Amino acid sequence: MDNLFIFEVIQMLGIKLPVEFRLRPVAKKTKDYRIKESAAWCETRCRKGIPYSFVIFVNMDICFQSQFHINDVIAHELVHAIMLENGSFNEKKHHDKKFQNTCNALEKNMRKKGFKIGKLYSPLTDTE
Repeated sequence: MDNLFIFEVIQMLGIKLPVEFRLRPVAKKTKDYRIKESAAWCETRCRKGIPYSFVIFVNMDICFQSQFHINDVIAHELVHAIMLENGSFNEKKHHDKKFQNTCNALEKNMRKKGFKIGKLYSPLTDTE
């Protein structure tokens, strides 16, 4: 996990709320397959219905078993965070066209700044 990379992603996306990262050595045992089988997910913390922070959970074992780099997984989740923060998150289709366009723009701008970044959206793995 590259701190400078993550800082640049947060700055580039314009995330204003605090973001906490929780690394799990093994996937959480749960009936919810989306969490159990996901490399990562983002949760919004709210008080009286108003978001005050985000927590990004990363399943390290799934990251290690997959072809994805942890920085790319975290950047993907940070795109979800900004969409939640600015109210454009689509509850029915998490990876809608706006999400895809944000990922593409982030990839392009991070490469311009000299950062190595992979594909942040893949229709094969990013299913609802």
